[in-house]
Amino acid sequence: MNDLSATGVDRIRRAGILADADSGGSVAFNHIGGMDSGDSQDAFGIALGTLTISATAIAPGGVTNALVQRNRINGVVQTGTFSAAGIAIAGGSVGQNTIVNNMISGVSSNATAGDLSVGIFVAGASGSRTRVLSNSVLMSGDRGATTTWPLFGIAISGADPMVESRTIRFATTRWQRVPWRMRKVTRLV
Repeated sequence: MNDLSATGVDRIRRAGILADADSGGSVAFNHIGGMDSGDSQDAFGIALGTLTISATAIAPGGVTNALVQRNRINGVVQTGTFSAAGIAIAGGSVGQNTIVNNMISGVSSNATAGDLSVGIFVAGASGSRTRVLSNSVLMSGDRGATTTWPLFGIAISGADPMVESRTIRFATTRWQRVPWRMRKVTRLV
């Protein structure tokens, strides 16, 4: 039940909430927003068991039996060529993590090959079990001129993770720069 939203000099730059080497933890009823990082590292609202957000992340995390629920994440921006995620999780081969009833919007990065702009990221360690239920994700914003990778509502990497995903609402409204004009792309998935 934390309010980790601010702007200007009071803003959080890289990481809202981080947990590692934990079993049975709960991250609930938090408001995270206004994050704006240009650091040479990935940015995230909530990260459990991982600090790496990439298309190839498969290492097992140190978090099991975690419950991430009813958090509101609005504004995780990485202006460098690194990744940004609203919620990132990497579980181990024992236990099950659950991500339920979260609202995520305003996640954006200037992602180049291998980096991601993603609402919910599951690092797929072999045998890990993750439930992603009843979340809302809106991906939007101007992503810059050098962006080469798309936005993702949910991204699952890895080596045969078990992911149960139900009742997730995704919407994408983004601005994409092209050499001679700005073009708006809207899609509801």
